[in-house]
Amino acid sequence: SDRSDVYSSAEGTVVWARVGPTSTMEGARKGSSLAWGCVSVAAPGEQVCGDGWKLSIAEGRLALLLTDGLGHGPLAAEASERACRLFEGGTHGGPRAFIEAAHGHLSGTRGAAVALACVDVAAGRLTYAGVGNIAGTLLDGADGSRGLFSHNGTVGHLMRKVQEFEYPWGPASTLIMHSDGLQTRWALSKYPGLGRRHPAVIAGVLYRDFKRGRDDATVVVISPFEAAV
Repeated sequence: SDRSDVYSSAEGTVVWARVGPTSTMEGARKGSSLAWGCVSVAAPGEQVCGDGWKLSIAEGRLALLLTDGLGHGPLAAEASERACRLFEGGTHGGPRAFIEAAHGHLSGTRGAAVALACVDVAAGRLTYAGVGNIAGTLLDGADGSRGLFSHNGTVGHLMRKVQEFEYPWGPASTLIMHSDGLQTRWALSKYPGLGRRHPAVIAGVLYRDFKRGRDDATVVVISPFEAAV
């Protein structure tokens, strides 16, 4: 492999290896970089995952979309795929504007929970909007964390309100977003040293220890990571 990382504890060992190009974005601030990793697994017995995620990077800006189609199976996947295609189609105009557009675009599907996070490294800002049960957490690197707020509803069906929020983003910030196939009672602080591992390793540990086991489960992590590790 070109790169690898590992985290081992009494609960077991998670190993990550990559063959091919690295997934690191050099930030606009000197010495800053972001890497990302994801675990996305279909519900037991299903051939397709009803969750979806997409990542875009341009000029020191990163946008992460996470969707969770209602239920699981092919119809849930159809709703998520439609939101992902909309995201890939061009300028999303920010989290709130994207979700408002997705609400009409997902009409006729089962609908989905949708959240979009946009990180502007140079401005030190994370902009976020969500509708439904996508969970977002922002860690500041000093054992501090805050939940990212989403409104109730289902994009494509019933969406009473969508609102955009801004949060500070620093050189040590980590973003974790996941569908409701993962429990929300995890705490990274209970895993010594895990926050310094590659984000794919972080995602793997959280999936291993907190998956519900009866639904699609997706967890995406964006964090600083040194290429030399």
